[in-house]
Amino acid sequence: MKVLFIGDIYGKSGRAALEKYLPLIKEKYEVDFTILNGENSAHGKGMNVKSYNAIKKAGVDIITLGNHFLDNEEISFILKREKDVIRPLNLLGFNEGLGTRVINVNGVDIRITNIIGRVYINAKKFVISNPFETLDRLVNESKEKIHIIDFHGEATGEKKSFAKYFNGRVSAVLGTHTHVQTADNQVFSSGTAYISDVGYCGAYDSVLGVSNKDAIAFSKDQVFSSHSPAESSELEFSAVYLDIGEDGRTKSIKRIYITPDKQEIKLLD
Repeated sequence: MKVLFIGDIYGKSGRAALEKYLPLIKEKYEVDFTILNGENSAHGKGMNVKSYNAIKKAGVDIITLGNHFLDNEEISFILKREKDVIRPLNLLGFNEGLGTRVINVNGVDIRITNIIGRVYINAKKFVISNPFETLDRLVNESKEKIHIIDFHGEATGEKKSFAKYFNGRVSAVLGTHTHVQTADNQVFSSGTAYISDVGYCGAYDSVLGVSNKDAIAFSKDQVFSSHSPAESSELEFSAVYLDIGEDGRTKSIKRIYITPDKQEIKLLD
């Protein structure tokens, strides 16, 4: 099973990067299934109907979310209507929508689960339960051999500890949230693929997708103004490409990282 997982898309520029590069990647490489983190797809905060439709039109199968998923009021409507959007599973007392989903792809059941970390995560609108205990219960009850986790978290140590704990019990633990692609993609001894962060899709000349002016004001002077998304024709696109066996063990995980000065679409070790 060939799976493409696309990092957080940020605002209009992120949607433009998706529209530009996803068809080219699908044409160049055999892709059976596509997952994308869309929690910043609507002007950098949450997801709305417009950004959902744009993501689906581009050819994405499943959309995961993160700590900003409640920042746009339209998400409630989306979670009630659409079953291909999953929010973090490990939330106490939050029952709207799904935190995990099983999709049949070419006769094979694939489970996709969205987990959110607890270390350094700003969560004012919900309470996060223990991610280890939450996934433990799910894995013990699940029968699907292929299981891919979007771990939306800030701390690399928490992400890797989580992945090591579930080594051999899930097919992949893929980090999202920090918007910077890490070069630690690897397959652990028992067949679980890992990367600390898949990266992000959006404006290349920006600070993690935010306009340079707003990001500098926030970091330098602690000015809490609106974090306006940067808009640019120069785009960045980040993803990972997984080759997963029928037994659920991942054979390889390769990075895809496209920037204005690195336009070639290729798989990176």
